[in-house]
Amino acid sequence: MEEIILSNGLRMLYCQIVDAYSTSIGLYVKCGSRYEDISNNGVTHFLEHIHFRRLGSLSQDEIYYKTESMGSTLRACTYKDFLRFYMKTHPKHFLDCLMIFKEILASTLWTKEDVELERKVILNELYEKSTYVNIESVVAKAVWGNNPLSLPIIGNEDSIKSLTLQSIVDYKNIAFQKERILLVITGCISERNMAKAKEMLEKVTLATEGPKALVCVSPKPRYVERKPDVCFSNCNWSIVDVCISFDVDIDFVQTEELAILNSILGGGYGSILQRSIREKKCLSSNVYSYFDFYEDAAVLHISFSIEKKNVYDGISGIMILLQGLKKRISERDFLATMPFFTNNLRFLPEDPMTMNFELGWQSFVRNREFLSVEEQIVQYEKVSIKRLVEISNSIFKPENTVITILGSTNKLTKKEIRRIVQDGL
Repeated sequence: MEEIILSNGLRMLYCQIVDAYSTSIGLYVKCGSRYEDISNNGVTHFLEHIHFRRLGSLSQDEIYYKTESMGSTLRACTYKDFLRFYMKTHPKHFLDCLMIFKEILASTLWTKEDVELERKVILNELYEKSTYVNIESVVAKAVWGNNPLSLPIIGNEDSIKSLTLQSIVDYKNIAFQKERILLVITGCISERNMAKAKEMLEKVTLATEGPKALVCVSPKPRYVERKPDVCFSNCNWSIVDVCISFDVDIDFVQTEELAILNSILGGGYGSILQRSIREKKCLSSNVYSYFDFYEDAAVLHISFSIEKKNVYDGISGIMILLQGLKKRISERDFLATMPFFTNNLRFLPEDPMTMNFELGWQSFVRNREFLSVEEQIVQYEKVSIKRLVEISNSIFKPENTVITILGSTNKLTKKEIRRIVQDGL
């Protein structure tokens, strides 16, 4: 892997995979809903969309025609803490694809008509999603409170309607400052094409961070002792959705450690949640765990759907499992989980697109030194059963817990749920 800083300040990571049949390009920008507030919530998502309306001299139809004629397509995704544009192509189309990214970096010449057309698309998306309640949005509010991490990526109706062409252009000029951008190229690229790429991209004028900069409010002040917190969101469902969330101290827990613990708990098909709650107790057919890991915060979630009459039993059963992890993690579970991370890492060079994302997310978004595959394997192999038990004791505590229940919650009480958690943990 090679890091390059161009004369205009653009930072690039270049990882040549000699045996690859494709080339992947990814542009990563540090912006997203956690850099927004209620008044401009959704502006990053809007900015993502507007790039597909017009790129320099390319109209929307021409963007699609040009990329598809290369056997590729331009894709993008807005996350809470970054924006990503990406393409995968045959190496012979590398420079043509890179020209698209040059336009993404430079383009602000949209029209008011572009904005109004895209506003209708995004509002339709918002209205379609509003026809059903999404537990993730309820969980985000319960866990993050008033921190911007609780804001939806798509925004809200008022903020979407208030965005103007000028406000979107102004936001891009702040978000796309050179300190906030990383371009990652992975796969089969010749040295000759890399030289041409540098020459092409150095012609883009990038702004430097000035008096106007995006502000990222750390959620750490939210980490206060909980009761545990319990949040109800009522709707007329016969089945209720439950999410049990735990604050994770990232100063104590590494990503690799949390990944392995999560896999043992409920991230894998043979996890203890699957074996106990789904297969043995038959309380839920859809139970799993996952985690959110940001540069400055992390949360571990256990999510499941269940009949309302079984909610207390479901939560109690999970508390028993968590209490067990605080005492002992079986060598069988540990040894079965470890190869999933160590062996699968060796497949990473076979997939330039996945490699591209890992480089962008780890080294830029999380501001962490990117390790080679072998170095990453070493990090996983350092994790021990004893260490996972220590981590379980640091995470699974009543004062770290938030429980969100979405559905028909009458006859359920927050007091009883708190008692189950406090007695169980």
